[in-house]
Amino acid sequence: MKVPCSLGKFELYMRIGKSQAGHVYLARNTIQRCEVAIKVIYESSDTDKVSNKKNQQHFALVNSSSVVLSHPNIVPVLETTQSNEAGYIAMEYISGGNIVKYTHPKTLLPVNTVLQILNKSCSALEYAFQRGKIHGNLKPENLFLASNTEIKIADFGHSFSYSHLLNRASHNSAYSSPEQISGQRLTPSSDIYSMGVVVYQLLTGVLPFMADKDSEIFAGVSKNVTEPPSVFRSGIPPLLDQIILRMLAKHPSERFSGWDELSQKLAEINSVNKPKPKNTLSQVEKFNMLRIKSELSVFSDADISQFAQICNWTKLPAGTVLVNENETIKSTYILANGSIKVTQNGRLIHIIKRGECFGEMCRSKCGTAQPAKLEMLTDSIIVEFTAEALAGLSGNSQNLLKQKVLDTMTIQVTPVKNPVSNGAKYPDFA
Repeated sequence: MKVPCSLGKFELYMRIGKSQAGHVYLARNTIQRCEVAIKVIYESSDTDKVSNKKNQQHFALVNSSSVVLSHPNIVPVLETTQSNEAGYIAMEYISGGNIVKYTHPKTLLPVNTVLQILNKSCSALEYAFQRGKIHGNLKPENLFLASNTEIKIADFGHSFSYSHLLNRASHNSAYSSPEQISGQRLTPSSDIYSMGVVVYQLLTGVLPFMADKDSEIFAGVSKNVTEPPSVFRSGIPPLLDQIILRMLAKHPSERFSGWDELSQKLAEINSVNKPKPKNTLSQVEKFNMLRIKSELSVFSDADISQFAQICNWTKLPAGTVLVNENETIKSTYILANGSIKVTQNGRLIHIIKRGECFGEMCRSKCGTAQPAKLEMLTDSIIVEFTAEALAGLSGNSQNLLKQKVLDTMTIQVTPVKNPVSNGAKYPDFA
């Protein structure tokens, strides 16, 4: 297509990429006055039945994915339009571009940044898998860096239902798993392999299997032994070497069982030289703990996932005093698990139950705004919404949180910053 040109309400003015299905353009939404990325599917003639069928299948996958996938680390599909000859897909535009530029030896990202990218990718891909989706086409061109370590995965239009029995066609890509190359049915383990190749390249600037021809790469994927990333770059922790090599194991059964197990293993890297917190919660466990709360049913999965990431999670044993009557601090909490007794002058006035919200921003159910003592009635998990965390939410999410949740829950109290019981302090969840 010649640019500038128009497609409905979108004005296309620059080609910014190319995919298997078509070209990608930078465009402007003339109604909402914002920039978007538009993937234009190649036009095909009426007699080209094979191409037409592929286009229709691609659009069906995109429409399916856009309905079920809403996550902070997945590029959202905003709109799809299809005709008999062609079609286009409107997506969020990520100004930072994809991570291809960071896969070269002279432009490598810090090791810690790569770790954060991998960890957030685990969260997004586990989220997709829980909704029946495997990506099937993970490579640097499909991972975008919005800012700093904020990764967003694109092209879930190539994703498919993992329960589908139809084998996927082999991909001519150095990022394909051995089973993908041989045309076998894919599983989450296949995506774990592909992400392992991506991370290996981000860490070292080289592919695990160096070759000049696709046939040699495919032979290497199936047979050659992979060198640890630390061979090519100093400063890579031994545990990270082990994790990457396990991701790149030849047989799926030798890799991680899923994204959640991989995420928990990554958490160990930062805790090698310090005591590991007991009962550490993964991002998936945090998400599920908040998602089941009826009080949060007004929020999307993307909002819940964001809450799980930005909030402080703390485990408190039974008997822990969260706040005394003479102590004050502005904060807001949700009781994720357990129960809390609220007393004034030694008199029980309320029991805070699992799923309820309490704190400085909450309206009193007890008819009093006087400070109260809060003590753990059972072993409990509390989720703290700090002022900084709330400021990081979108305006709509902040308003919804206040109108639908905070204004209608439990008792107004003023918790202390560091909960103590007999002088002991308890660590936040990792």
